[in-house]
Amino acid sequence: MPTLILLLSAQITAAPVTSPPRIDGSLDESIWQGPAQILELRQRSPQEGAPASERTFVWFAFDRDNLYVAFRAEQKQPLKGYFLQPDFDRGDDALALLIDPWKDRRNGYIFEINPNGARKDLLVTDAGRQRNKSWNGIWWAEVQQTQSAWTAELRIPFSTLNFPRGEVQTWGLNVQRRIASSREEMVWQGWQRRFSFSDPGVAGSLAGLRAIRSGQRAEFRPFALAAAIVPQAADSQLETAAGVGFDLEVLISPPVKLSLTVNPDFAQVEADTVQLNLTHHSLYLPEKRPFFLDGKNFFSFGTSASNQPFYSRRIGLNDEGETRPILAGLRLLGRQGGTRFGVLSAQMSEQAWEALRTTNASVLRLTQDIFKRSTVGAIGTMKVHGAQTDLMGGLDLRLRSTEFLGKHTLEFIAAAGLSKQLGEGEGEDQGETWRLGLRWPNAVWNGDMSWERIASSYRPELGFVALRGVDRFNLRAHHTHHYKNPKAVLRNRQLGLFSGYLETDEESADWKHYSASITPFEAVTRSGMWGKISVQGKGYELAEDWAVLDDFTAKAGPHHDFGVQAMFANGWHRQLGLFTSIEEAQYFGARRSSGRLWMQLKANKHLRLSISNGLYWVRHSAGDSLARDHSLRARLSLNRALHGSVLMQWNSQTEESLINLRLRTIPRPGADAYLVINQAFDKDWQDAGTSVQGKLVWRYGI
Repeated sequence: MPTLILLLSAQITAAPVTSPPRIDGSLDESIWQGPAQILELRQRSPQEGAPASERTFVWFAFDRDNLYVAFRAEQKQPLKGYFLQPDFDRGDDALALLIDPWKDRRNGYIFEINPNGARKDLLVTDAGRQRNKSWNGIWWAEVQQTQSAWTAELRIPFSTLNFPRGEVQTWGLNVQRRIASSREEMVWQGWQRRFSFSDPGVAGSLAGLRAIRSGQRAEFRPFALAAAIVPQAADSQLETAAGVGFDLEVLISPPVKLSLTVNPDFAQVEADTVQLNLTHHSLYLPEKRPFFLDGKNFFSFGTSASNQPFYSRRIGLNDEGETRPILAGLRLLGRQGGTRFGVLSAQMSEQAWEALRTTNASVLRLTQDIFKRSTVGAIGTMKVHGAQTDLMGGLDLRLRSTEFLGKHTLEFIAAAGLSKQLGEGEGEDQGETWRLGLRWPNAVWNGDMSWERIASSYRPELGFVALRGVDRFNLRAHHTHHYKNPKAVLRNRQLGLFSGYLETDEESADWKHYSASITPFEAVTRSGMWGKISVQGKGYELAEDWAVLDDFTAKAGPHHDFGVQAMFANGWHRQLGLFTSIEEAQYFGARRSSGRLWMQLKANKHLRLSISNGLYWVRHSAGDSLARDHSLRARLSLNRALHGSVLMQWNSQTEESLINLRLRTIPRPGADAYLVINQAFDKDWQDAGTSVQGKLVWRYGI
């Protein structure tokens, strides 16, 4: 049994080793026989600040090229581990490590592992508020389980991390552990609920790193692709295609990395979930393509989520929203002192490898750290297509304090943007947006208030705007009561005093939309069940008739709709997860009853099944209208290197059935092979298109 001593310091020291440990999850090497570095974890939830219910021991060691970490997590309760694939979801027991190599208390890396040895990693920026789950580092981990504990060993190459030059290094460090069955979360530093584990500002320190090196200066990832489109008609020929391309990442200096992609293809990306849009606003679809996901948080801006100057999904689309090939893309991310910068540029074409009629899309982002936790920044985007150039520029300021009135967090946000169109554009060629906001994200009282103007002439061609020509006023106030008695049925009870917004016409100041809700009841039980009841009111001023559904049209004029919604979930950590919601409300002069049911069965660590069903029943003067969407997803993991998924979905708006089959194998960290089959059927279940794509990506370190 290793020697165990209790260390309460916020700093630990890594031990140098001359003989690296074998990464097998067994802590039998001599370097793990010394005193444990961290034992004192405290609960963040359910009992804030209470000692952890189970003991956790952590050791740190290093050599010239790697950081080694060993965990021993004692646990009387049965272990929960339902995931084998990388970047697994919450719901499993887990151990996590946060590393802030620059010790700037704003940015860092998180490495996480579950009892099955599945790995998860992500980048955190902006004091932990931005979490990039798409980042994939190269590291190794193995675990072993016993009846009373599970142990883990990690090897994190220094080439995976970005850190400053220096003979002696001191990094920011934090450790987290989660026990799924009791929904207990424990951390080493910053255990107060108002802090997040992903916030490097509350981390401790890892000292003693000496004479380490990054080693790898470049990473080269070539890929080969083969695709086929199966003909629908008997007299049509099979269409085939093949392609090659590569990604190249070069570490110019420890804080600056250059990335180049040539002829990128994203056949391996999971299909979008088809959504029914029964609102009067545009839908926001998440980015899934790796090149644009990696580093995407560099380009976030201080305007609201429904008004972003840079939305990477605009890249790779033409003016009609149809996909077009990307010839090449360039990304430069880095920092100099407290200044961070990001540049992304992509060249698109109507056809692959067609040099004529290309379109360039570029974005530049700069941020400067000020004070202890605040930033000021600028952003610029440019789209050049033919004789027309679309420009956008903006400035934003984020002031944040975690010591307001002693121990509270307060944030102030200000942002302004201007778009301009040069060349052959018609109509107004210049528009602006403004935003002022105040947030108080604390454990008991939290909320926000803001004002934002989005001019009708404001058109960021590389951005996302849900609605133009409005002033938007937002207010939210929320109170949470945490029960300290561990025998209480409820873990917390919440009261939503108000949540809503008002959108008014920028010129007349007449209202156009509003939404307001009060949540008299919301609670979470000790076992993880969650329930919520809210009363809602929505208003729309329609300038013209709007065909919501094929047989239902909302008439022009004012509409005031009120309703009640109830939601329930039985806990994401359970083997059988359930979420359901029902709503009864007025709807553009009609009545709407809607409901959604989502269920997930984690059969075991190899198989997960989920279904989602939505139903919208609209009763109006001309009769009844029914809108539906259904999806079924199956995920299979034979082991940590071989995974598959099937997604089948249908909705009443398109009346098209879509099937997406995706197989993935991971020969080694950094290398992937994919097989993707897409099949569509029309409303009569006739073949509406079949495509088959295979892709192999390999990695070479230089």
